[in-house]
Amino acid sequence: MDGGTGEFCGINFETCPPALPNQTQSVLLGSRDAILFLGCTPPPSRFFSDDMLVSSCFTNDDFYYFFPGCPFGDTKNSLNTKDFDLASPLALLQTFNEKTADLVESSLPSSLSSHFDIHKLNSTLLRLYDDKTESYLDSQPDALRPLARWSMPLSPIDSDEVSTYTNQVWPVLYIRSKEAEPDKTNLYKPIVTPRETGFSESEQYQKKFDALAKSVQSDLTSLKYNLISTTDADNYLPGEMDD
Repeated sequence: MDGGTGEFCGINFETCPPALPNQTQSVLLGSRDAILFLGCTPPPSRFFSDDMLVSSCFTNDDFYYFFPGCPFGDTKNSLNTKDFDLASPLALLQTFNEKTADLVESSLPSSLSSHFDIHKLNSTLLRLYDDKTESYLDSQPDALRPLARWSMPLSPIDSDEVSTYTNQVWPVLYIRSKEAEPDKTNLYKPIVTPRETGFSESEQYQKKFDALAKSVQSDLTSLKYNLISTTDADNYLPGEMDD
């Protein structure tokens, strides 16, 4: 992972795209699978997080898919994690499964065990990829993409330290279970942090947005532009949150 851009390396490869052709930053995960980041947190900064996005979803039997590019739960970040250390080693596991987390943690060397943390993913919001013998075109699982966010190094800023971290590349391991059956007994059930307002963006801003759209259309019409068509964006897609 490039600490400055949040780009993850091609899974199971030593170099990052675009050095390797025909690779993707997305991954399919089953209920026992995991992604393990082995590296360091950035220099003292306002914010650092690791997230998991839904990068693409199938929508029907015609193999049509779309790209939500959205999170489906809370991030693991420097603000919501107690005793989160910056400028420190980090072994961060992203998984749906408590048993998987226990197995991975027990396999880590002692030098990393004290820096181990878990980003608990919610399996109820996704279509997972458990039976690896079945084509993904048949099971149509959601594709996921890990994402790191890093912003605003704190003063006094050590430009050399920031530059060095920005250009680091960390290993990211893709851990796949050999079990074909989904695990329904060891899954995490993380509670998503509630909204401050309790309202969605649609409830809060729909009327203002509609008024803005009509105003833009009116202004363009006065300039002799013709409206050809309109498209509504659906923000109630399965597994998609509105943040």
